[in-house]
Amino acid sequence: MADIITVNGLSEEAKKYQTQLRMLPYYILGEELAKQGISLMQVRGIDVMIQAQRRGDMLRPYVAGFIDQNDDAMRFREVTLETKTAYISMQDNITNYVTKKMLNQPQGGTGINQTKKHPFEDLITANVVKTASEDALDALFTGVYNTGAVTPSAQDCFDGFETKIADMVTAGDISAGNKNLVTTGAIVAPVDETDFTAIEQVVAFIRSASKLLRRSGMLSLPLGIYQFMMDALENKYSARAWDLNGVENYINQKSASNIRLVTSNHMGIGDRLILTTPGNLHFGMDTMSDLDFVQVRNVKTDPNTVQFWLQAGFGTRIFSIHPKEFQVNDGSLTAVALSGDYTV
Repeated sequence: MADIITVNGLSEEAKKYQTQLRMLPYYILGEELAKQGISLMQVRGIDVMIQAQRRGDMLRPYVAGFIDQNDDAMRFREVTLETKTAYISMQDNITNYVTKKMLNQPQGGTGINQTKKHPFEDLITANVVKTASEDALDALFTGVYNTGAVTPSAQDCFDGFETKIADMVTAGDISAGNKNLVTTGAIVAPVDETDFTAIEQVVAFIRSASKLLRRSGMLSLPLGIYQFMMDALENKYSARAWDLNGVENYINQKSASNIRLVTSNHMGIGDRLILTTPGNLHFGMDTMSDLDFVQVRNVKTDPNTVQFWLQAGFGTRIFSIHPKEFQVNDGSLTAVALSGDYTV
């Protein structure tokens, strides 16, 4: 494949970049997803999985002439993950860089009138991939799919986990009656040095979970809630220094549990607690190679105008909301933008 972007007949040049660039989205996405116990899946369009739930309490003592038939031995639930197409498009004129040099490429600004190649092409493509990955993380929990937004943003590209949870609470699938919704009330910062409420709320939440979930679950919570818990513990035990492992051990001792505590800025701002088994949350991309494929092309009559285009599909799924595998509180999350260095 040619290295030069030609403009003859407005032809397109689709370019695959080196191994380091291909691995960039997995480095950015994979680290956060692994930390949260979220499965990264390849999904093209719509993927349907079947969750099978077994009925318990089926064993009966035998009595001659009387058989208690079990007609409802299993229940099945379809769970769908649908990816939504998103894109990044940017245009630039190569003549803007005639006098500009890159520190590591002092000849980068020369020869552009002959080749019609953007002098910073490799740098821009790498950053387009990085931004797309970071944008997807920003929407991972708080995204709400919306194609009609007046001012579109990354948050409009697909429904995040918080949106899925809120929808299922509204539908009644997540509820106190189904034992996967626990009321904690708002979790806020301690009001004074005698306030231990934040840590007590989280301990009570874990104690409310099923024994199986307490034994192997991961508790995901926004960084702000973790800080409130730390402040409450410092109020309660002022002589001790606390860190993440210490907070986790305290919760497990008080709750007779073995949960792993995970904090993340990507959850946004709020007081939602999500306790689930590792791998129960799914993040899908329509092809695993989409984020390393950037088209660089001329799309206007001006041959000096170059467009950078990236397109990929994203989606989320909560596989099981059974209380043995999933429990949330009555909090909520709102978005916070972390991607890039500026947005306007």
